[in-house]
Amino acid sequence: MRELSGAIHVHGAHAILQLLHAGSRHEGEEEALAASDWLEPEFPGGKLPRAATADEIQRIKDCFVEAVVRAEQAGFRGVEISSSASHFLPTFLNQLWNQREDAYGPQSLENRARLMCEIIREARDRVGEAFNVGVMMNVLQSMPGGLNYEESIGIARLFEAAGAAYIHGRTFIFFSAATLLAGTGISPGAVG
Repeated sequence: MRELSGAIHVHGAHAILQLLHAGSRHEGEEEALAASDWLEPEFPGGKLPRAATADEIQRIKDCFVEAVVRAEQAGFRGVEISSSASHFLPTFLNQLWNQREDAYGPQSLENRARLMCEIIREARDRVGEAFNVGVMMNVLQSMPGGLNYEESIGIARLFEAAGAAYIHGRTFIFFSAATLLAGTGISPGAVG
């Protein structure tokens, strides 16, 4: 990674590494994880994520913080922590995917943003203010219970207060037939 960052810096560009946990999109033998259990996979034939335990959340948080430190040691100028699409971290941010009953639950924006804020703060403590720690997040989600613009502003402010150098906002469309058809009276089985 040091060789890669050095090759980029030689040409006058700043290398920033994107970090993510695939969550529901995880491939391989390891289980797919999310904030809460899902009733169906996002894509036909996809994995059905299960709720991460409190211990798994702490382990994943520690892995993100350590990855930020390694990125700095490898010569990158910053990292972008991906809390977008339907990966692991964004499943804590909306009320459809997050049905937890603990401090990371959907009861408030602070609870929903807690894991990301902890990652940002702990990474900042380790790498300092000069190293860029940015966030890519879903700003609008076209799904029932998905993030709306006002919630996203509140979450982005929490990320900023935790030490995020920037917010990279994006929209997200969830492709699950059951989610897209919720409230229409059309059965997901009827969609082929």
